[in-house]
Amino acid sequence: MKNKTLTILITGCLLVILGACGHSQERAGTQEIAQQNLASLKKVDTSLEKFETLEDEMMDALAKDLKSSRSESLISKQKGAVGKNFKARQKELTIVQDEMLNIQKTIQTLEDYQQKKAVDLPKEDVTQAIATLTQLNKTYEAFAHYATEAKESEETFYKKYKADLSQEDITTYLSKINLAHGALFQQLEVLTADLSSGNASMKALDKAVE
Repeated sequence: MKNKTLTILITGCLLVILGACGHSQERAGTQEIAQQNLASLKKVDTSLEKFETLEDEMMDALAKDLKSSRSESLISKQKGAVGKNFKARQKELTIVQDEMLNIQKTIQTLEDYQQKKAVDLPKEDVTQAIATLTQLNKTYEAFAHYATEAKESEETFYKKYKADLSQEDITTYLSKINLAHGALFQQLEVLTADLSSGNASMKALDKAVE
């Protein structure tokens, strides 16, 4: 009876040990990546929402500075409402850039895991995750390009602004700024959709490897 009990205990212990060691390093790493990316995607989404709100407020801020008797100082030195708005937008874009860089790095890691062909790695979910993140990265790169163009169009105006600048010149600069921000906003809509897809893909991957 004692031997039988001992055998059962040993068998039970072995099952626990084997169960704990049953997942491959690739599977564990994949879950870590899924959870890490979910956190990064949340930060990106939050920063883009703040950015969009600031974008909506930009022209009102600029109009306020243009009406001021100190317009030249406020605008050229970015000390006024629009300068504060500009800096706040760039801060949110920096957060987005940092998080997207973290996400980009995980694509290569997932591809490495995929090539090792671990038996417990959900191939379809990993493949889908790689494709979704790759598309998201491409969309972000286009967004970053338009964001740079919008930033440069603003900086050019701020640096060249003088209190005696003609209304015609001001209109030309503002037209360029509006065009740049219009293109940026269109790409923001595409990026928002791909962020939603990326989030769904990471949730599916996390569930598949839990």
